[in-house]
Amino acid sequence: MFLNINNSFVFESDFSIPISDRGFLYGDGLFETIAFDNNEIELLDFHYERVLKAADLMGYQIPNWVDLETIKAIFLSLISKNNLGNKARLKLVIWRKEGGLFASNQTDVNILFLSQKWEGSRVLEIQNWKVCDTVKINSNGLFFKTLSSIEYVIAGNFLLKNNLEELVLLNSEGMICEGLYSNIFWKKDNHWFTPSLSTGCISGVRRRELLDKWQNQVTEIALTLEKWEFDEIWWVNSLTIKKFIK
Repeated sequence: MFLNINNSFVFESDFSIPISDRGFLYGDGLFETIAFDNNEIELLDFHYERVLKAADLMGYQIPNWVDLETIKAIFLSLISKNNLGNKARLKLVIWRKEGGLFASNQTDVNILFLSQKWEGSRVLEIQNWKVCDTVKINSNGLFFKTLSSIEYVIAGNFLLKNNLEELVLLNSEGMICEGLYSNIFWKKDNHWFTPSLSTGCISGVRRRELLDKWQNQVTEIALTLEKWEFDEIWWVNSLTIKKFIK
């Protein structure tokens, strides 16, 4: 399989990182998971906007060659080189180059493009889910996905231990926040709700798409578990929608 690192295509087996790599040592990086379906890279403009906003917060200097059209071209080339057909799971990973400890004057970044075969269903109906009681999300959390994902790893252990299909994660103030892999929407009395970004949930691209599409049919809200009522729950991310219907 091929990957692309810093605008160069290489075999996965030829890729390596140094022991002083900041992504490895500090989780000093971010990533985007992107759907390719029916020969279309979905919501790439939303992903790109989130990358630029996150890079500014992290103090990353994104190279001039990284624009929307180049990202699209590299991913399409990877899909072709890896013979992935018309459906693939794509990943864009950006992390700071070597130098410094927690504080670093280094602003240059590595940029990694990955692709893999994806054969999963886009919409799933599930029955087995729980509220996770082993970890909570920081209510002042970041709006993007980072390489330091320890809260989600702990939550993932809870999911596997309990043979679940999804989770509801609370924030540090007991508010409904998000799922393990996804943003959450729920419907009550024919109106949709989703946690506001003030809860610390990820500002997901599919969440943004649904908010734009539904507009006055959905309300962003900060709600405690004790007050939560629903007829239906959706867990949504760039790849899938999981549905639980009472």
